[in-house]
Amino acid sequence: MAKKKTTLKDEISNPSSGFMVPIAILLGGFLIIWGITKMLDGGTTGYKRLVQDLQSKTFGNRWVAAYDLSKYIAGNQVPKEDIAWLIQELDDVYQSTNDERTRNFVVLAMGALKDDRSIVFLNKYLESTDKNVKYSTIVGLSNLNSNNSINYTYLDNYLSSKDDPLIQATLLMLSKHKIVNLEDKFRQLSNSANPITKFNATTALLSIGKLSNLNNLNTLFNTEVVGLDVVQQKSLQLNILKAMSTKNPKINIVEFLQNLIKKTTNAEVKTKAKQALLSLN
Repeated sequence: MAKKKTTLKDEISNPSSGFMVPIAILLGGFLIIWGITKMLDGGTTGYKRLVQDLQSKTFGNRWVAAYDLSKYIAGNQVPKEDIAWLIQELDDVYQSTNDERTRNFVVLAMGALKDDRSIVFLNKYLESTDKNVKYSTIVGLSNLNSNNSINYTYLDNYLSSKDDPLIQATLLMLSKHKIVNLEDKFRQLSNSANPITKFNATTALLSIGKLSNLNNLNTLFNTEVVGLDVVQQKSLQLNILKAMSTKNPKINIVEFLQNLIKKTTNAEVKTKAKQALLSLN
């Protein structure tokens, strides 16, 4: 049976489709916005005008203004003196609409600001039942420098969900922020039957300087993993090597990295392995 062709309308209404979790957070923060930006053309007339459109009771498709605003912020710097105002305006729009498409682009816009003052609002958006808003909130949290005050109760619930891409995105966000509170959940998921979830959970453990054994690492770096293509496996390898760059005497991975450097023929993997080894010395 021929695979149904994805239309532009489908992509806009479901911006998390095709979400490449291993790369989206650690290697780019707001790549989702970048991807959406490539789908549509059209300029903006400045973020303040777009905010006015969002706040207008007579403006037709508010989600279009929200989309344009997220695109603008992804490609342009907002003056520092306006960021606090813009964060509050975006939350006002979020609270004043029940349209999840508008809310999703509002959250993308707020996350693209990369400002820690948005955390109080992003915490609230974790409560959303819309999957795209959840993904966008996770991306927004990954863009922050601080992990203070993040609502881990909802993130724990995300890790217990049946939504594998959501689990994977959450694991990578937690890995970036080196969150130790959920170590037990990381260990549980490191035995997942889903290979992406398994290795992202391993990444989360390594980010906090913990690892129960080297079995997952040997599997990922020494064999072709069933269920992963070449690009996915390399992305997972690079994420893990980045997470290894954490000084912690409880992990004996020096010998593993030394052997990997000798054996691998992939220049990028070799370089990352050397960087990880240097960081542990």
